[in-house]
Amino acid sequence: NLTVLRSAFNTDLLLQELSRVQESDQPMLVLARNEAENFDFNAETIKDSARKPPPDIYKNLTGQFDIIIPRNTWAKGKNMNIELAGTLKAIKEGEQIDLFGSMLVKRGYYKIYGKRLEFEKGEVILSGGKPFNPAVDFLMAYRFRDPDRMMRKLTVNVSGSILKPLLTFSLDGQSIEEK
Repeated sequence: NLTVLRSAFNTDLLLQELSRVQESDQPMLVLARNEAENFDFNAETIKDSARKPPPDIYKNLTGQFDIIIPRNTWAKGKNMNIELAGTLKAIKEGEQIDLFGSMLVKRGYYKIYGKRLEFEKGEVILSGGKPFNPAVDFLMAYRFRDPDRMMRKLTVNVSGSILKPLLTFSLDGQSIEEK
């Protein structure tokens, strides 16, 4: 078992490395939605040409272990700051390590078009295998005052999978169209 007591990772660098997307002024959600069809989560990027392949013992190694993340693991980027928690099971058979389990969003925000959406709930469900395409269920809210100075709440629900997300919107609990 492995318990991660504290960690942070930079989502901007991670996405840039995985997708080879150049720096853009567009929010990450817009970029992800536009490029989801061509995104390859399994791409390998090796910048160091002197890097050696893993030893044969790694290729033949099999096993499983649990990864326990009680809290205090942060996904940070220029448009987000999210605290995660959960329990994952890692299974290695062959060269690939498959992850199973779920990660919960405990708190945080995501910025899009200059607006800060606060997470009300969130979950990423990993089911191993290739292609890497976890299921997601996020509920984010943006609170604002309308022209009559009444407090309003716009919510965005992101469900489905990372490669094919489904977005639904509501305003003060009433379903609305995306436009």
